[in-house]
Amino acid sequence: AEFPIIAEAFRKNNISILASVDRFDIVSLATRKDKGIQNIADLKGKRIGVPKGAVAEFYVGRFLDLNGLDLNEVTIVNLPFQAAVDALPGGTADAFAVRFKDISLVNERLGGNVSIWPCQNGQMGYDVLSARNQWLANHAEAAKKLIKTMEQAESYMASNPAEARAIIQKRLKYGEAQMKALDTQNAYSVTLDRSLIAAMEDEARWMIKNNLTTEKTIPDMGKYIYKDALKTVKPEAVNIN
Repeated sequence: AEFPIIAEAFRKNNISILASVDRFDIVSLATRKDKGIQNIADLKGKRIGVPKGAVAEFYVGRFLDLNGLDLNEVTIVNLPFQAAVDALPGGTADAFAVRFKDISLVNERLGGNVSIWPCQNGQMGYDVLSARNQWLANHAEAAKKLIKTMEQAESYMASNPAEARAIIQKRLKYGEAQMKALDTQNAYSVTLDRSLIAAMEDEARWMIKNNLTTEKTIPDMGKYIYKDALKTVKPEAVNIN
């Protein structure tokens, strides 16, 4: 996602985003009712499983902010998304950031003992293609071919939705509940849009506020965007100056 790129920008590393390939709204917070969590305020003092350094850390932190809680009022347990199915029933965490496709599995394990709260609050996340600047400088044609391949995949999905869905389901071995998550929570398109920059600036501002970086100034996110490849392949998809 775009969130780790912001950390690289704060460290002034030479990395660039070639394109966004998906906008998603998939992150929710699953909580155990038997841990006394009936409303959001009850999260105070509880352990929340979150993959640190991933965009879910921002979504959970912002969710807490919007509901009157600070990060320092909860204990963040650094666990990957896929640990949710075992960590919540096993008691490692009282709440957990979960992807939409995993909610059905969590519900199966906990039955009626779980509450699900969407926590992106309307702010879309982005799956992005990124590369080191040194590689891009020496492989401009390869970057264009990569973007062209993604553009062809996008066109195929638009023209053959049923066939594309079947390919994905077979390749990833997803059940219908997981496929529903892809159908409803993701918007696949190869773009470079100003909304990506706005999201990254918002996330950088949050990182500064929560002392997740020693920097105090938001980086110029435009410097971490590589537009040449997408401009060549699909110029109408570039909406960043």
